[in-house]
Amino acid sequence: MKLKYLPDKSWEVEKSEEYKNILEIIKREEKEILPKEEENSGIFYALNITPLEKTRVLIIGQDPYPNKDRAHGLAFSFKNNTPAKDSLKNIFVKLSETDNYQYKNTNLTCWARQGVLLLNTSLIYTSKNDTNKWRKLWEPFISFIIKKLIDNKIKTNSPLVIMLWGSNANDIPLFTCEAEEEYKKNNILILRSSHPSNIGDAKNKSLKGFIHSFMDINYNHFRECNNYLKSKGQEEINWHT
Repeated sequence: MKLKYLPDKSWEVEKSEEYKNILEIIKREEKEILPKEEENSGIFYALNITPLEKTRVLIIGQDPYPNKDRAHGLAFSFKNNTPAKDSLKNIFVKLSETDNYQYKNTNLTCWARQGVLLLNTSLIYTSKNDTNKWRKLWEPFISFIIKKLIDNKIKTNSPLVIMLWGSNANDIPLFTCEAEEEYKKNNILILRSSHPSNIGDAKNKSLKGFIHSFMDINYNHFRECNNYLKSKGQEEINWHT
């Protein structure tokens, strides 16, 4: 398989064992993989169009859509801009709480271009999909990317907002409660919730309890994100699509 989009050089993945291992996995499964390697679509599309130094917000989901008309390498985004359903529909409902804007464009590339890294815990889907298997295989690479991002922001003293949506994202070892407290000291804000597809609370191992529902009217990650960026003298994200 020829990859149309490689991670931007700023992520410095080329010489890492994590990246080499992932390329071997992709080679073995290439006939079955989503997203497809085509225009504005690819396994590493998010890391290609959102460079390290431009990333201001990290949103972590779960897996690519099991649908070739939706999956294109950006978490939650629809490739062909078809009407919002499921998770993305709930995301747009939540966004409309902030400004009553009618969100219609379901391709979220405009977010990625502003520095929103839309990352899943696994970057491929196959027809024989075993989600737990893929997440375990991808975990070292995803953790490499997250650590690279966090280290860069700490080194440059730049603010970062991380939205963890769902138990899989919240249970990433880099996001324990202890680690979160340290991140706060370095201008890194962690926002946690259930996955947008889940209207209820979600159990979380690392927190030993519950995290609030994504749809809870008392919380709004998009508003909190922009308030935080503004407080740090950064330009807010324009969430309009």
